[in-house]
Amino acid sequence: MKTAVVLNGCSPSLDQQIEEINGFLSSYLSSDFEIEVWILTHQKINKAELKGIIQTDYIGLVQTNTGYLPEDFLDALQRMFSIRKPELIVFGSSSYAKELSARLAYRLKGSSCIGVNSCRIKDGKFLVEKEVYSNHLTARFILKKVPCCISITKGFRTERDILECLPEFEVISSDAEKVYSWIKSYHSCQKENAAGLETASVVVAVGRGIGCKENIGSIAAFAESMNAKLGASRPVVMSAWTEMDKLIGASGTITAPSVCIALGISGAAAFAVGIEKSTWIVAVNKDEKAPIFKMADIGIIDDYNEVVQELTKLLSKK
Repeated sequence: MKTAVVLNGCSPSLDQQIEEINGFLSSYLSSDFEIEVWILTHQKINKAELKGIIQTDYIGLVQTNTGYLPEDFLDALQRMFSIRKPELIVFGSSSYAKELSARLAYRLKGSSCIGVNSCRIKDGKFLVEKEVYSNHLTARFILKKVPCCISITKGFRTERDILECLPEFEVISSDAEKVYSWIKSYHSCQKENAAGLETASVVVAVGRGIGCKENIGSIAAFAESMNAKLGASRPVVMSAWTEMDKLIGASGTITAPSVCIALGISGAAAFAVGIEKSTWIVAVNKDEKAPIFKMADIGIIDDYNEVVQELTKLLSKK
């Protein structure tokens, strides 16, 4: 199966896109898939930026006229498809990737699914899975029309072997004559991600069980003492106990740390999806029936404050 991976070379998160898609490909696409990489960009790409790129024999630099204008990118992708004709086109997990996945499938009269967490071939068709109904259920969809355009869910981190020698780039020129008369001007700026949760190796997540807003400060200090990032459940951020960019879960950040320490969190499905890719989950809750314990590697039934104090003492000794 010929598969194209689409990367946004105009984005400062190129490394993160590569790591994320590497994780998805290594988990679900076998060696039977012939994978090539399309990089959308209006600027020069340094080969050093492509460290850890997906195993491939083909890299196409698809030149665009703008840093990111959906119509410009879609026109460029249509040109690329007419040349390479893949059966599966894989996009990342960002909002732009979701938009391009759906709109490109419509233009090419194919199929699309966004937020995909697995993909395989069944009876010659692409079978994909994604979480639905606030992550309470996993739905399976058969994509019958090709090309199939999918965007993946967040949180894939598994790395593939790094290419020792990159293939030569093929440059696909932009349509310089294309003019979008309805656009007078545009400006793009990078959104700051102050929390840094997506790439954190250690996360301390807090829920309503911590009691009140005033307790956030001591927990934040605890997290900082072990170079961890602070995250929170929806009730905490909606109560303005902490900033919105610290929200973990289906409508926030999907994390994949080595260690996640969940303090006073019940473990609702919408939150659980945000930490389920953690290597180790340590849950602390006074309620022994809290759902969080079902997914925890280590469960502590106690007041979170007692646990934090003991851990702080241990860290201070080191």
